[in-house]
This record gives sequence, C-alpha cells and structure tokens, in this order.
Amino acid sequence: METKPGVKTTEFWATMGIYAGGILNITGIWDWTTNYRSGILMTVAAAFYALARGIAKANIKPDA
Repeated sequence: METKPGVKTTEFWATMGIYAGGILNITGIWDWTTNYRSGILMTVAAAFYALARGIAKANIKPDA
C-alpha cells in the first residue's frame, strides 16, 4: 500500500499547528506559557511526527 505524501496527513497539520502556536508564543504575540516549555512542546511534536512518518513508510501494521 502506498503512503500519502507528508503534507496530506493529519499528523503533519497537527505538528504545524503546534509549531505555529510555539512560534507565536516565543515571539510574544500569544504569551500562553514560558518559552522553554514552548520549545520543549515543539521538539516533542517534531519527534512524534518523525516517528509516525517512519512507521508509515515502513508499513508497520499494529497487531489487531
């Protein structure tokens, strides 16, 4: 089964939303948490996105 391009996936857009919120927070436009926590959140989102894409590309199917 072919995988969708990354831009067409939900996890991509969720990660971009987290990045947008993080960048708005770091620049001071939308101050909702500390810059440190915002950076950590963006790093974790990137790691989970990379993991999700790696699993999708490897065609690993969970046990059902």
